[in-house]
Amino acid sequence: MDPGRANQGCDFAKRQLILLYSDIGRAIVDAQKDKGYGKRVVEMLSADLRREFPEMAGLTARNLWLMRAFFLAYAGDEQILKQPVAESPSQEGAEVSPQKLKQPVSETSVQPAQG
Repeated sequence: MDPGRANQGCDFAKRQLILLYSDIGRAIVDAQKDKGYGKRVVEMLSADLRREFPEMAGLTARNLWLMRAFFLAYAGDEQILKQPVAESPSQEGAEVSPQKLKQPVSETSVQPAQG
C-alpha cells in the first residue's frame, strides 16, 4: 500500500472523529439550552450510545463532557474544524489549547433557553 494513501486515510478518519465529537458536543449543548436538560442528559446519552454502539470505545460520560467542552471552546473557530488534520494548527495560526477549557467540564453551568 502506498504510504501517502495510508496517511490520507488516517487523516480522513481523524477528521471524521473530530467532527463527530464536535457534533456530539453540540447536541449536548443544544439539549441543555433548548430543552432545559441538566447534567443527567450526558449520563443518559452515554448509556444510550454505548448500548447502540457497543464496539465503539470512548463513549463514557466523562468523554462526552469533554466533547461538550471541545464544542464550547471551539464552536466559533471554524479554522480548527475545517483545517486538514495533517496540518499543524500553528501553521494556520490556530491552536488547540487545553487552557481554552477553563472549568472542569462537568461543573459548567447551563442556562435553559428563555421562551
